Amino acid sequence: MSESQNSRQTRFAKFPKLIQFMAAIATLSPLVYSLYLTIEDGLCASIPLWLLVISILGAFSFGFLMRNRGFFSIKNIDQTQKKTHTSTIDFAYEPPEPHNQGWKLSRRAFSRANLQLFSLQDGKFGKVLRIQGSFDSYMDYLITHKIFPDLSKLQFIRFFLKPGDKWSVYVKTTVKSESGNSKKTVWFQPRIGDQVPERIGNDFIEWAIYVQHNNEMNDWISIELDIPKAIRETIGKQGWQYYETIGIRLRGAMDIAKIELCE
Repeated sequence: MSESQNSRQTRFAKFPKLIQFMAAIATLSPLVYSLYLTIEDGLCASIPLWLLVISILGAFSFGFLMRNRGFFSIKNIDQTQKKTHTSTIDFAYEPPEPHNQGWKLSRRAFSRANLQLFSLQDGKFGKVLRIQGSFDSYMDYLITHKIFPDLSKLQFIRFFLKPGDKWSVYVKTTVKSESGNSKKTVWFQPRIGDQVPERIGNDFIEWAIYVQHNNEMNDWISIELDIPKAIRETIGKQGWQYYETIGIRLRGAMDIAKIELCE
């Protein structure tokens, strides 16, 4: 839809009923006036009935066509819901001490000292965090109401990162039974690809969700997890429903710029 069409329809949207009424009057007025003159002059008998019927149907068809083309209606306005970006977890701090910024490092990372963190300056994102570690080391982040007021409305999480060796990100969610009497934790690992979701392990608490990535700049990418959709396509088939999102995990080696939380 062009910008001019959007602008025109936005103006009409303010008074939709009035606009449609005026359009109907403008369309039918000439026909009604002609019929009035015809009847007043006693010429009605000289006009074939089929011609009157065709004229009336043509007028209504014209009005219907103009309405559906967006001239008299607001139905064609693009009402696609846009994701509301409500919070950002960034890494713009130095020295690189994420455990002082809400992150919790795994015990294995501490005990084996196999997790190294560096603060870097990037031309696109500014301060970013470089994580050098093995797949055995990871960082967990607890999403609190201070970061996102209503955790049940958190629907999309977007990661901006530069992949390294054996990297992975996870989203920790809570699901509830249909009755609402039972809850459990489920992890989702977004992976780049177009395969169907697959279960990781022998239980139903961890799933790989394949997503498309966007190229940002200089080897940076962004990936997004649609949380309600991930639940519907996996554990939702067993009757479980989305309750809330409560955590994030970063694992392996990567550069991470920010994480966006969206409704």
